[in-house]
Amino acid sequence: MALNKPNSTPKFEDGNEGADETVALTPAQRLQAAADARAAEQAAAAPAKPAAQSESRAVAPAAGTQVAKPTSMVNPLAPLKDAFFCEYDTLRSLKITNGNIVDNQTNKPLGDTLGLELLSYQDQYVISPGVDGEEGKEFVRYSHDGITTSKGEDCKEYLAELQGGAYPKASMTKRTVIAGSAFDIGEKGRKTLPELQDSLVQISLAPTTKASFDRYMMDQAFKIGKGLLQADGAVRVKIECAAASKGGKDWTIGNFSRYDA
Repeated sequence: MALNKPNSTPKFEDGNEGADETVALTPAQRLQAAADARAAEQAAAAPAKPAAQSESRAVAPAAGTQVAKPTSMVNPLAPLKDAFFCEYDTLRSLKITNGNIVDNQTNKPLGDTLGLELLSYQDQYVISPGVDGEEGKEFVRYSHDGITTSKGEDCKEYLAELQGGAYPKASMTKRTVIAGSAFDIGEKGRKTLPELQDSLVQISLAPTTKASFDRYMMDQAFKIGKGLLQADGAVRVKIECAAASKGGKDWTIGNFSRYDA
């Protein structure tokens, strides 16, 4: 049986929209139409897929809520960094040792607590031969940048020279030198060294005490950012001596806190 020849003019172009005219499909067209119908049925029956999440997996805030903002942290002591420069003996030098804060000049203790108004702080690198006593003092070197010693030597080369010679335990450590006004030297200090009350002093902080100072700055930045403290009080610090030990060695560290807290 012969198939009807389709009209060469499409239905929507013949100008008679109400005409009941049927366009015959070729076998290939009918197969394609059936396949399209099955695909449409399968798509309608399939469960809806969740929207793709972004790689950051961000969750949109609920309506009417506010997104929490991170605390703004600015180091309140940052303006004091390198405010003025301290050599080894620029100011009266103190050290933290044997459970006390000790005057280097007289070797007299002030006690285990010091109130200090910070005026400046700076980085310091110390190369030590790794031995105590007079023998080691001759070979100690100081540096402001960890590159060149105060005597003009290359830090790495000088350290390698010590380690390759008689001092295999030689090392270089990073410290912080703080300088300020000793406004509270304690009862013991007022008896032994009254002249240090309200005087300018400097202290070289060993690595463990430096870590306490670094934590203090971060803690102050956080609390000031949260509105819990005022920034201007951060310069008044309390240094309290505490015993520490590791690997059979004992030493004293200085713990920093806000004096007026």
